[in-house]
Amino acid sequence: MTLSSYYKQLHSTLILFLCIISANSIAKTPASLNQFRGDPLIASKKFALSIDQSCGENSSADQLNLNKQNKKCILEKITFPYDTVLFNDTKKNKSIPVQLSPQFHSVIRTIFHPNDTISTATLFIEQPNHQNTSLMLYQEKPNFDGFSVTKRYYFIASPTQIFILGVIYTEEGAVLDYWHNYTINHQGQFRLSDTITCQAGIPRKCSNQQDSYYKFFYK
Repeated sequence: MTLSSYYKQLHSTLILFLCIISANSIAKTPASLNQFRGDPLIASKKFALSIDQSCGENSSADQLNLNKQNKKCILEKITFPYDTVLFNDTKKNKSIPVQLSPQFHSVIRTIFHPNDTISTATLFIEQPNHQNTSLMLYQEKPNFDGFSVTKRYYFIASPTQIFILGVIYTEEGAVLDYWHNYTINHQGQFRLSDTITCQAGIPRKCSNQQDSYYKFFYK
């Protein structure tokens, strides 16, 4: 081997080594939060409370027909592609580092069960010297009755605030199941600060409750 050939081979080896290091660095770099933020409509309490009237199974037949004709089911305004972002071939059944806050190590873990068609995405927060915490962000789950599907949507408004929306889809329409507003403290713990929960019945009853701490500090 000539000296010239040796240096050419060494140069190629160095380039390959640098490419491997670069690829590993990219793989470990947390993804931008904007890729996984979710739909801003989920943060609106007014949006959540309008689901039953707009899409609900207890609406009158005339109102449901009118809604279908005019495409006024408010849930159709959700445009964030949750399934595409969270469960494409490169992300499903994976742990995805995300830059939620410089104070925390946070990952979104996605699980897809093809047999029972259940998909979930959960946010995990890890911080030294503190207990690890988690919050389910997204879920699509067929119910045991076989005639309805429960979906859970999310919106990460900021590193300290996440909104969750639960909806029950049936053959007749869709109704609100719950709406939650979580805050994240400096220790990476989730606190339920504002919530709406609904109970089945005719008419359906939904109640709103705010955490007293939240009401005091965030008037």
